[in-house]
Amino acid sequence: MEDDSVHRILNEVKVASLATVRQTGAPHLAPVSFVLFDHYLYFTSKENSIKCRNIRGNKRVALSIIGPSEAVLIEGEASIIGLREESVTPELTQAFLEKYARPRRKSKDSVLVRVKPVRILLGKLGRRQRPVKSERD
Repeated sequence: MEDDSVHRILNEVKVASLATVRQTGAPHLAPVSFVLFDHYLYFTSKENSIKCRNIRGNKRVALSIIGPSEAVLIEGEASIIGLREESVTPELTQAFLEKYARPRRKSKDSVLVRVKPVRILLGKLGRRQRPVKSERD
């Protein structure tokens, strides 16, 4: 993710729409609070949430992050790293604190999810997005 506009949007926007795929093939869309850290996107979720169940069945996800005048669309591969309390490093905790100015809510059944971007598109709202990065090309 070398594009400055992508970094700016991902660091400023606090909520993304995460698309996962249900076992039936139907899409599922959910808002997530996320951080960009070390070229990955991270968020936490309840271990038995629909999004985590979907990720266990199909790791391919998409995120839509809408800035004031541009949108970033990310296709990626999600991995459930483990229980949040055991998986979040001090550096990642600091990244969440810097972005949200508050600690993450404690929940004993929360997990940390990491998304590896595979394809990134960037564009002005209402216009076609252009590829910024793609490992599939």
